[in-house]
Amino acid sequence: MQIDDSIKSQMIFRCDRRRVEAGEPIAIGDDAQGYPRASLKDVPAGEYTIQAVLNVFETFHRSDGKTVKLAPDRGEGKLLEHCAWQSAVETEAGSL
Repeated sequence: MQIDDSIKSQMIFRCDRRRVEAGEPIAIGDDAQGYPRASLKDVPAGEYTIQAVLNVFETFHRSDGKTVKLAPDRGEGKLLEHCAWQSAVETEAGSL
């Protein structure tokens, strides 16, 4: 994906859904967070091609007693120690 601040950039939107059953439809509403447009309400009317990317998270119980939910590495090259958001995920884990 080529995402930037230009007017012709592709757009991305995210939404969190938990415990989705097979065959259950998922609606992406105005609460979806986006970039470079903050909301779906900011997208001009028109025809668009969309692509869904699903990231299934697993619960990990760390040796320090913390519990985190992360997408496990499945050989595609995710190295958590190199991710800038790792500390943010660990910080949020206290609320799990």
